[in-house]
Amino acid sequence: MTTSTLLLSLTYLLIPALSSAQKSNLNREILELIETYDRVEGSGYGWPAKKGFHGTTRNLYLRKHRVARGNGETHCVGITFEAMWRTLSGHTRIKNSLTHKEAKSLRRIWFVPVDGGKGPADALPKFDLGFEIKDKNKAIPGDFIQLWNKDHSSGHSAVFLGWNRNDEGEISGVSYWSSQPWTQGIGYSEFAFGTGPNDMDFDSTHIARLAF
Repeated sequence: MTTSTLLLSLTYLLIPALSSAQKSNLNREILELIETYDRVEGSGYGWPAKKGFHGTTRNLYLRKHRVARGNGETHCVGITFEAMWRTLSGHTRIKNSLTHKEAKSLRRIWFVPVDGGKGPADALPKFDLGFEIKDKNKAIPGDFIQLWNKDHSSGHSAVFLGWNRNDEGEISGVSYWSSQPWTQGIGYSEFAFGTGPNDMDFDSTHIARLAF
């Protein structure tokens, strides 16, 4: 069993254990979708993206209008937006309730135009496509997460898989799926939270759930 398959197996075990109010079929769809991506799908990691491209593996459309342009090279906000959009695309009525202008605005907000922004936690509520998870203990696999270091000079967008905890049961890090240079593009990875200038900061972490 590969590391990625083991991680996904564990996430499926976690979701059924939650109360019915916490379960999310959309989270399951997201987890099933990301499992279909090979670690080396596309042309690897590409940040900054080439001019005119959006860090997705393919073009993404709303009806006949292109929402994002992909050339195979991926980056974190591009691949998480793609995972959200492809999941949304399976729910045609909801997707088609957006205008082309709104879809592009959704993408721009998701891509965090301002350092320290919440990304998905700003984008999904604005268009009634989800909500922010303010109690981090209520995050479940398949949520979207925007991480920052303490001074917001470095960030990362990912699909949340679970909190890593220390021997005292305190959250010490996070396991996730995204695109990053150390996995040469799409892959599973983790961050430890810390207090150093380059460490990801737990208090600067934002979580959102696709829901409609």
